[in-house]
Amino acid sequence: MPPARGILGALANLGLAVAAPLLVLLGLNGLLAAAGYGRPTSFLLPAAAPHSAVRIPNQDFALQFVPRSLSRGVQPFALQPTDEALRVFVLGESAAAGDPEPMFGFARALDVLLREYTTGRRVEIVNTAMTAMNSHVIRRIAAEIAEQRPAVFVVYMGNNEVVGPFGPRALPEWAYDRGWLVRTLLASRRSRLGQLFLSWSGQDAGPGREWRGMEMFLDRQVPADDPRLRRMYGYFESNLRDAIRAADRAGASVVLATVPINLRSCAPFGSMHREGLSPDALGDWSRRFQAGRAAQSLGDCRTAMSAYEEAAAIDDRPADLSFVMAQCTAALGDDARHLWARARDLDTLRFRADGRINRIIREVAASPRARTVALMDLEETISAAAVGSTPGDDLLVDHVHLDFGANVIAARATFEALRPLLAGVHAREIPQDPAELDALVRRRLVYDARAELQIASTMYQRKTRPPFVGQLDHDAEMARLRERLVALRAAARSVTWGDREHALLAAVAARPDDGVLVQRLAEHYGQGGQVDRAFALVEPRLRLAPYDGDLRGAWLDALIRAGRTGEAVAFLATGADGRPIGRVAALVLVGSKLIQLGRGDLAGPVFQEVAAAEPNNVQALMNLGALAVQAGDATTAVRHLTRALELEPDSAQAMVTLASACVMQKRIDDGLRWYRAATEADPNNHLAWYGLALLHFNGGALRESVQDLTRVTELNPEYVDGHRLLAAAYERLGDPARAAEERRLADAFSS
Repeated sequence: MPPARGILGALANLGLAVAAPLLVLLGLNGLLAAAGYGRPTSFLLPAAAPHSAVRIPNQDFALQFVPRSLSRGVQPFALQPTDEALRVFVLGESAAAGDPEPMFGFARALDVLLREYTTGRRVEIVNTAMTAMNSHVIRRIAAEIAEQRPAVFVVYMGNNEVVGPFGPRALPEWAYDRGWLVRTLLASRRSRLGQLFLSWSGQDAGPGREWRGMEMFLDRQVPADDPRLRRMYGYFESNLRDAIRAADRAGASVVLATVPINLRSCAPFGSMHREGLSPDALGDWSRRFQAGRAAQSLGDCRTAMSAYEEAAAIDDRPADLSFVMAQCTAALGDDARHLWARARDLDTLRFRADGRINRIIREVAASPRARTVALMDLEETISAAAVGSTPGDDLLVDHVHLDFGANVIAARATFEALRPLLAGVHAREIPQDPAELDALVRRRLVYDARAELQIASTMYQRKTRPPFVGQLDHDAEMARLRERLVALRAAARSVTWGDREHALLAAVAARPDDGVLVQRLAEHYGQGGQVDRAFALVEPRLRLAPYDGDLRGAWLDALIRAGRTGEAVAFLATGADGRPIGRVAALVLVGSKLIQLGRGDLAGPVFQEVAAAEPNNVQALMNLGALAVQAGDATTAVRHLTRALELEPDSAQAMVTLASACVMQKRIDDGLRWYRAATEADPNNHLAWYGLALLHFNGGALRESVQDLTRVTELNPEYVDGHRLLAAAYERLGDPARAAEERRLADAFSS
């Protein structure tokens, strides 16, 4: 056989060997698709007929990147096919989404400014940002929304590059170093076959697991000298440039934002010594560090700095060391910005964009190839507004999320960046007085003392969990937040039901197409027992836009409050995109809402139907158990809850309720056992600690009760019963001063 023919034959055999398995996989994928298996993986979906030309966000989009327990949705929006507005798409992570409360985020504030201070063509803000995602995901979103007639992309991302999907700790080092493999793995998850594999492997499981935020990423520590960081920076830059190219192809401009983070009031989440430090050296370092901490706590920063410098001579790599040195340097009146920045860059739990991320953003924006890109240096803008030019808790609510005032500052900066980019839009000058602008946005978005209290309460609860509990300044931070909650509760009392109604009515009158405001007003009516007014407000709007997520939420809330559970379940059974949700899932959602509203009489039949359809449904069993406890039927409660714990042994909620049922049966020892088990399963469950404290109190173990109740009030300072029982315990122990303080707090947090 001629050599050429032999070579061709070998190549053909090799091609067949490669192609055959690929063809088999493609065939299997096609069969799964034909059978209807799997879910859509595009970011945008058509709304249900007859509105299929409208595009709405796919709330399951993140499932192709992370397990269900990590998946978060997108804020509702709807893209109309005939809308001639200039579309400004916001891309990013939770900071861009407006976390902890998107209705008051920077994109919402930007929308207010554009409506108030522009004429000509209308500008539509579309916020596509997603919590816990990173540039690998945002690149995909950019490619898809480029087909939706964008005028501008506003890209505000960089905090999740390490901890987000396919970050440096998500893959073995050999795999992470191969960009083609990372892209292949990302693409494979979009296929029906990939979805089937994830389902089989359990990576798509976890419907019973709750979202625990940053606590779910504690295993992803990456020191500053980890070689995978270099690859991560490369991926970030590549993904950023891909997003810009998507905008270029669509004829859109790009505003690239640098990423502001909390430097001054956020101690590092992770702090590691350099490798190879001997035990003797480590002990020496620890003694000097603790000596510095002791001096610093007494206000003697010069002595503290001397001890810290001695520790740094042994090992200067721990991020905590740079942070406390920055605190002392600032306290002594010197510029500490380089030390704050060093503490951030050495933090091994990288939940914040580091200095290199922001340098990449600036370099990409300055690149000659980025002709349609404008830099918005938000890091510099926020720093300029911060105390000592170093962002802290005066502008951020945690490590990366802006508070309301900072969101307004960011909105103003974005407005100015957009000014030259929006053809046909005339932008007037914005008032120079920050207070005037802040007041306008507060009024339009109805950001009052009650809203501020809600956010502060959310942030307090988050900070009772890892990784915040591991920060150096955690105890002081929690004490500060508790006092703030007391002050905000007092301020919130001054906002009456009528005040809130008047403010919402005025806001809706100014922005009648704002679904978020309409939903808030409808739910306000519902909370006030005026459900008919909620129906009247929402019905005509929902009839025109049945795909609108905010209006759908308002309608569902009104149906449930009105006790129209059958209609609520039927309404939920089909999603806004026309996909069936499933009756059991709809029943669980409606039943859970009824429990929240205190309508156990209606929730009981709902969960009974769930249990009849799925006898092992844990949520049904737990709720039926809780309802039985409320009804005084301990025997039924024990039966349901015992089964729930057989199915989900780590459920602290089930343990707490089972403990209550045992106490009803006079089985005090069993009650104690289950309350203790609940505190071990979830140390942050304040109800478990309260139940334990109550049994200790009634049994005369007052000091144990005080310990438990102290934990209760630390976890949830707004839990009035905890303060009242703690006051009673202190009275019995002969400590009237502490008893009076707990009564003061109980009164402060009473509604």
